[in-house]
Amino acid sequence: MQSLRIAIRGLRRSPAFAVTAILTLALGISLSTAVFTVAHTFLIRRLPVTDENRIVVLQGESRTGTFSNFPLRLDEVREFARRSRALGAVAFFGFGGAYPTPVRDGDQLYRLNRALVSGNFFDVLGSRPALGRTLQPDDDVVGAAPVIVLSHRAWRLRFAGDSTVVGRTLTVHATGRPYRIVGVMPRGLDYPLGTEFWSPVLATVTGTADSLYIVSNALDIAGRLRAGAEPQDA
Repeated sequence: MQSLRIAIRGLRRSPAFAVTAILTLALGISLSTAVFTVAHTFLIRRLPVTDENRIVVLQGESRTGTFSNFPLRLDEVREFARRSRALGAVAFFGFGGAYPTPVRDGDQLYRLNRALVSGNFFDVLGSRPALGRTLQPDDDVVGAAPVIVLSHRAWRLRFAGDSTVVGRTLTVHATGRPYRIVGVMPRGLDYPLGTEFWSPVLATVTGTADSLYIVSNALDIAGRLRAGAEPQDA
């Protein structure tokens, strides 16, 4: 206590020095925390996927090279998967990434970022759910019961980490179609960037030929390299 009183008296005698010292310490601590947070996210903490260095994302490119992320059609993705020798497994997802989607949860209406993915998307990533199950190939056929998987962030923020969330339904406001929640993915899985829930590509249609064409003809590829293959081989 005596040392503390002496320190306080010294700070009072030199307020300008005290303020400068405090601001310098605050700035240094803030910068150190920020740098560690970034380093931990990108260099230290591993993603919740299997062998992350074996996963590649592929996009279409125009023949002139002026369009470096050109959407692929479903038939092109399937043909590429059939002919590829570098990839052991191929999934696909919506070219537009995650996009805001108004949903109804009981009497509440809010927006969540939805990503459309193939039924084997999580199998290709090698990512296991924190709760429930992931999407499966049987979920990704026209006429399948509509299901979704929540991100860990959405589960914590929107559902307060409720462990009984599996089995509940969310209704997509634009179509009035209810989707059953079948799982929650682990913390740190955020692809496409900003995704708060995933739903199957082909099952997410409103029943018209046009909607199926739009949904299934603007895709990117996610693949897992075979043993011995390099990213440039893909």
